[in-house]
Amino acid sequence: MRHALNKKLRHIGEITELSLNTKKCCVSLVIELAGEDEAVEIEIERYSIRRNENSASVVIEKASASREWLDAALEDFVIGRRFPIPPMAAEWIDMLT
Repeated sequence: MRHALNKKLRHIGEITELSLNTKKCCVSLVIELAGEDEAVEIEIERYSIRRNENSASVVIEKASASREWLDAALEDFVIGRRFPIPPMAAEWIDMLT
């Protein structure tokens, strides 16, 4: 999973640590962002998977970051929004719930 995410993030940084707790529906990650001197910690404190017969998506319900600017960006652009899960990743969905 970390490898797949790093492919998407390759232009802005690299996830160096990733911890997924499927029972509590939470994720912890450390990412080294381009242009930042220190790694950034992000806590996804609650997520949910939404499915229908044709597709699936993830909704980040609560999250925080170790940088104030990133906390604001999470609030404005991530928390409460639905992000489609690509059909190729369907096999991963059961691991997330």
